[in-house]
Amino acid sequence: MTSPHKTRKDLANEYGVSVRTVDRWKAQGVLPKPKRIGERPFWTDRQIRQAERMRTRKWNRAEMLRARKAAVLKQHKAELEFKKLSAYQPTLFKI
Repeated sequence: MTSPHKTRKDLANEYGVSVRTVDRWKAQGVLPKPKRIGERPFWTDRQIRQAERMRTRKWNRAEMLRARKAAVLKQHKAELEFKKLSAYQPTLFKI
């Protein structure tokens, strides 16, 4: 049975990174502030799930904003192209 508390080493093994990377994530705020038993930091499963949800939510929001920006730029380019074409259309009927 697995422990409900995850140490730096447990997280490193779970995510396939080094312990230094886990320390960096902690310093950057990617991971929440750990709880402590004595001097040893640990995270609960709940803390890890919340951190993953927040990271996923931020990533999804960033992707949504990038997609929206790309759509606006595409529309803007289409409007400019239409204006160029309509400005230089030869008239079909000369009166």
